[in-house]
Amino acid sequence: MGCKQAHRRHRGNLLAATKSAWHELVWWGAGDVGEHKTSMLQDLERGRSMEIDALVMAVQELGRLTDKPTPTIDAVLALLRRLAVERGCYG
Repeated sequence: MGCKQAHRRHRGNLLAATKSAWHELVWWGAGDVGEHKTSMLQDLERGRSMEIDALVMAVQELGRLTDKPTPTIDAVLALLRRLAVERGCYG
């Protein structure tokens, strides 16, 4: 196996391990928070302007910049915007 192939294989293994560790950390950490409402949910409930562009659209933009499809984020963003507009919390 050449250097480039070994590097690609090592990089692939590292990325897979990192993703796995990240998922475990997120789920483990989420349990420690207890009952919690995100800041966007709190804003929606209180009728305040929501940070949709900064928190969700930014992820969509990163996908576009890196040529990665973001179908779930696209759907969430569309639904979230609609809900926020209907409740007067966006736009």
